[in-house]
Amino acid sequence: MGSAAEELVEAELARSYWELYPRREGVALRSVELLPSGAGVVLELTSDVEGVSHFTYYVNGEGPYRSDDGRVEVRFREGGARQVVVVEVRAVTGSGEVLQPRRIRISYCPSELYEARGLTYPSWVIVGVSDVAMLAGRVEDWVTDEPSEADVEFIRSKWGRLVEGAESDYEAACAVAKSLIDELEPHRGIPSDAMRGLSPLEQYRRATSGLDRVWCENIASMFSYACNALGLPCRKVSLGRLLREPGEGPGLLLAECHLTVEVFCEDLNQWVWMDPTMYVLGTYIGEVGPLNLMEFYFLLNAPGRLSHLRVREYDPKSGADRVVPLAESRARDGVLNYLKRDQGFRYHKRVVEGG
Repeated sequence: MGSAAEELVEAELARSYWELYPRREGVALRSVELLPSGAGVVLELTSDVEGVSHFTYYVNGEGPYRSDDGRVEVRFREGGARQVVVVEVRAVTGSGEVLQPRRIRISYCPSELYEARGLTYPSWVIVGVSDVAMLAGRVEDWVTDEPSEADVEFIRSKWGRLVEGAESDYEAACAVAKSLIDELEPHRGIPSDAMRGLSPLEQYRRATSGLDRVWCENIASMFSYACNALGLPCRKVSLGRLLREPGEGPGLLLAECHLTVEVFCEDLNQWVWMDPTMYVLGTYIGEVGPLNLMEFYFLLNAPGRLSHLRVREYDPKSGADRVVPLAESRARDGVLNYLKRDQGFRYHKRVVEGG
């Protein structure tokens, strides 16, 4: 039982799920602001689709109206009863293609509405039911690799054919992962200090020439670097839960450190977790997937879900690429170790000057 002096503590997620996992949005909200006077809002629309020139929209069925700058103004009558406006938006490309319509339902609840029921309460404008997302970031915000022109040329000459011949972005990423796993398999182990400070491609050359060893940090970095050079957006995610830095004694970790990756697949319009260190090409719950890292992590640690999880894994010895239950996967022990319930996750985001 808590004491009478016990305080209520509110916890808020530092980042929303969708900020960590942005998608390509045909229509999204860049911002929502109140009108400088009167009751209403200004919506600022944006799009991730290449070639969008303007937006058309309807307000409660009236229109169409055109917005070249993405700004849409919605105004309500002052006072009175609750008012509802439905804005239907379409993005239009320069070639005249009209993207699927999206709807935003906006309500105005004036203070008089509450006063009539004996409640003192402020007026509210509420952006409610909608299939238009608030744009918290873009896919590219989470990609930190910047391959040089020379590195891009080398990577394309080595793995470009795998991407060109793939039936989808996801399969392209799988092909690159399998090729890299094959090459690095004989060189797995603890890397020397000489690997520190080298670019991922320099690490790759040093390892494959037999001068050094690689572990998760090197493998994930090489794979991410190669994917980004090939036009497959890829990001690294750092795992680990540090309780004490090493000093006079050893450091203390509550969960073991690891570096893993997620690839953004345009054809699926989602991030997909892959881990070439653990030979993992994708994960599924039943027939649903491939999953992103956070989806898989949640399901792995949720009661009654583990038995439904499956792993697409690659065996460099046999060349087999198969989907098996997690319990039968060679990655099982590593997955349960690195993705335990108390693990910590660090997503790396590009810093935009002036942003």
